[in-house]
Amino acid sequence: MAASGLRTTQFSILARLKRRGPLTINALAEDMVMDRTTLGRNILPLERDGLIEVKPVETDRSEE
Repeated sequence: MAASGLRTTQFSILARLKRRGPLTINALAEDMVMDRTTLGRNILPLERDGLIEVKPVETDRSEE
């Protein structure tokens, strides 16, 4: 893993997303038993390197 430059936590995030599919940040943090802020710091390099994509979730507009 050292050759890839990934930390253990980052590898765990990628493995979890591969297993579970797309998740919201809150759901991923809960699933990983991790604080949302800590998760955010760990996913920034993954997003920067193109390993994951973070995008807004479509909200339910049925109430508009």
